[in-house]
Parts: sequence; structure tokens; C-alpha cells
Amino acid sequence: MEWAFLKNLPMGLMWKYLPLHCLYIVGWLGYWTARGKGRVVLRAKIDALQGWRKVREKRREIQAKRRASLRYIDSLIRRRRVSCSERPGPRRSTR
Repeated sequence: MEWAFLKNLPMGLMWKYLPLHCLYIVGWLGYWTARGKGRVVLRAKIDALQGWRKVREKRREIQAKRRASLRYIDSLIRRRRVSCSERPGPRRSTR
């Protein structure tokens, strides 16, 4: 998740969606902490961010080839809202 966000999202939209992304990370960390795996998830996030230098070069390549406008990409993101039933993780039966 971190690499998709950091590598593919144009800088103008990254700043717009960064607070929401951070909130998602905090929520996800809380979810796994309640299940006794918070330390593992936090370590994974830290490890992911330590690899930023390698990803930065790939990000430059991707953004240099980008043809879509910020407005178009933003419209796709806003159109695709994730509901609670679509969240990752264990699914509960609705029966």
C-alpha cells in the first residue's frame, strides 16, 4: 500500500490525500493492535518507509511518463470510494 501511494500518486494529489492516507494507516494499526499484531504492522510500515530512496527513482520515471491530468486522476479517486464492506481483512458473515 505504501509503495502504490508514494510511487504512483502525483505530488499535487499526494498532499491532498496524505491526511486521509495517514488516518487509514492509524486505523489499520489500531485494527491489528487489537488483535495482538500491532508491533508487526508498525515494523512493516517503518521498513517500507526506509526503502524510500529506491522507490524515489522509480517514482521519477513513472511521473515523467504520466499523461493523465491531476484533475482526471483526482476524479477517478473520488469516484472510487471504499465502503466498510470493501475494507481489507477478515470478512464476517452477514447471515
